[in-house]
Amino acid sequence: MNKKVISRLKVNSNIICYELTIILILIIVYGYLYFNKYIILYWGDETQQVIPFFTDIYNQIKNGSFSFWNYKIGLGASNFVHFFTMLGSPSFYIFLLLPKAELISYFIPIVDFLRFLFIAYFSYKWLEKVSSNHLAAFVGGIIFTFSGWSMYWMHFSYFLDAYLYLAIILYLCECVLENEKKISFVVMISLCTILSLYISYMIIWFLFFYFNCRIFMLEKKISIKIYSKYF
Repeated sequence: MNKKVISRLKVNSNIICYELTIILILIIVYGYLYFNKYIILYWGDETQQVIPFFTDIYNQIKNGSFSFWNYKIGLGASNFVHFFTMLGSPSFYIFLLLPKAELISYFIPIVDFLRFLFIAYFSYKWLEKVSSNHLAAFVGGIIFTFSGWSMYWMHFSYFLDAYLYLAIILYLCECVLENEKKISFVVMISLCTILSLYISYMIIWFLFFYFNCRIFMLEKKISIKIYSKYF
């Protein structure tokens, strides 16, 4: 079969998978709202910590009163304790587009939707490299996106950022195994470490076992020299 035809079929299948992902996410979100009578429920730390912290940093940046020290945090603490949760989170800056802080709680589901969409995209791109079956990659990407971990911890909305970083790193890991995007892989690990040592600690350990398992799957003979081939 012509290479152009094959590449066109691959692009078309990718587009179909992305469209199905968007539809599925919309169904899940709409279903959640429908069964809750269109009421968004926030609970626990999300109402006691996340939304108040988001509102406080939002007001500081908007009012031009942002400083290194914040006296509203307990007895006082550096604003950069929020580096991973807010200041270092790309999704937080979407909230700065809002005209007033009162809209933050209403906008959180929209940002979560975008997070799930990007998680699904990169998890699909990752699994597409592991499996040549687009349907398997699509189903696996959906399972990864709506895993028990992401569903349980989504009340800490910034945890979905960490989950997105994991999906990107797994995709780049497969690229490294194909001798591609090595610099991007190193940069992503570095950025993740800067954003949060706690998150990077968990991701790096998982990546260590994942990378070794993939090498055992791809290589017929295992030796220390094999690792030099990828780095």
